[in-house]
Amino acid sequence: MAASKNDLNAHLQSIEWLKDLFDHAHDLIQIVALDGTMMYVNKTWSTLLGYEQDRIVGKSLLSFIDKDDRQHYTGYRQQVVAGAILNKPIVFNLKTNDGKQVTVEGVVSVKIENGHPLYTRGIFRNITERIENEKRLQALYDTLAEREYNFQQLLTYAPDAIIVIDPGSIIRYWNPKAEIIFGWTAGEVLGKPLASIIIPPQYRQAHEAGMKRYLS
Repeated sequence: MAASKNDLNAHLQSIEWLKDLFDHAHDLIQIVALDGTMMYVNKTWSTLLGYEQDRIVGKSLLSFIDKDDRQHYTGYRQQVVAGAILNKPIVFNLKTNDGKQVTVEGVVSVKIENGHPLYTRGIFRNITERIENEKRLQALYDTLAEREYNFQQLLTYAPDAIIVIDPGSIIRYWNPKAEIIFGWTAGEVLGKPLASIIIPPQYRQAHEAGMKRYLS
């Protein structure tokens, strides 16, 4: 049998001094009754989401969670209340008072008193900026990957022979047209000096000198 809300309120009043500590924490801290009613949030929680305290306490926790994440959070919390030890933190979105989303990551734990669950406590950090940066990086990576693919397609289907060498004149790329024109496959020439493949012996010294001038 779960403890009553009167027991919960008495417990909270007995640790009033902890609230001051919580209100100066950078993380979002919440205490939620077993039925999902918000009993306490710290200053960071209310400030970040833009709600006054009287609009939070007594309300359902789910009303502050993005609708797409409610089932995910509820399942996680139910496992915690049932005694499961979950090593992986939960990530979900909270809704701000002006309709925006804040992505948080953290853990939920359960307070046991007299052998019964009394409430759950949650400690979360705001990872919205990190998630947005990751999305921007992924978008950049996707753009670069697309450009690389298009460039590779251009080289593959180019009407001319295209050969890429490194500063040591070692062949690093040999397109299909080069295979047709010179008669060697890419597998036969990659990693070999350009001069030994397609430059006639009488011009190799001039090629080497020209490469040195170019690189300098």
